[in-house]
Formats: sequence, C-alpha cells, structure tokens
Amino acid sequence: MPGSGLDIMIDTGKLSELERLYCLYVLVPTGLTVLKKALKESLASRGKVVNEYTIGSDGIEQGESDPKGKGKVKAPGNSLIPATEWVQRVLELKDLFDHIWQNAFKSDRDVEIAINEVG
Repeated sequence: MPGSGLDIMIDTGKLSELERLYCLYVLVPTGLTVLKKALKESLASRGKVVNEYTIGSDGIEQGESDPKGKGKVKAPGNSLIPATEWVQRVLELKDLFDHIWQNAFKSDRDVEIAINEVG
C-alpha cells in the first residue's frame, strides 16, 4: 500500500507499526534476514544524503558539482560549520535508529549488528 513502507514508518515515527512489522517478520524463517537488509538499505540511503550535503557558513546548502567535475563545490567561510553540522546529522541518524532498535525491535542483537554494519 502507498505510504506504508519501512521508510515511511521510520520517517513518521510509527513505532507500534514497526514493532508489529518486526513481530511478523520474526515468525517467517527468512523474515528477519529480509528486515535487516531493508533496514541496512534505509540507513545507508539516509547516510548518503547526510554525506552529500553540507551547510555553508552562510546557511545555504552546498552540494552542487564542481564545473570541472572534480567533486563538490566547497562551502564559503568557516569549514568548522559544515563539519559540526555533518557530525550533528550523523549523531541524529544514529539516535533515530537506536531508538527504533530499542523500542520497536525489542533490542534484538541481530538487528543491532545489521544496523552497526552499515558504514
């Protein structure tokens, strides 16, 4: 059904639905493997988004390609602002998935390992 995927549930904080999803997938022999794969893909895509964008000192998102094709255009001004913003976003992402792991996936060690393997 549209709007009922794993990413939507994560984005909207549907912990009870995620817990129900986990309980159903655990009952199926290959279910946990499929769920772990989907979680890893979700986390990897979210991490990629964090890595693609930095915030410049002027508050404007920087992510455009260099006209010479050699990577990203550097943000003007203080380079500490993008670094601290990146760290903050990574920590927020880690906190989100830790919260989901603890509250929806019953602190399942296999799920924790899958989440921590993304890197």
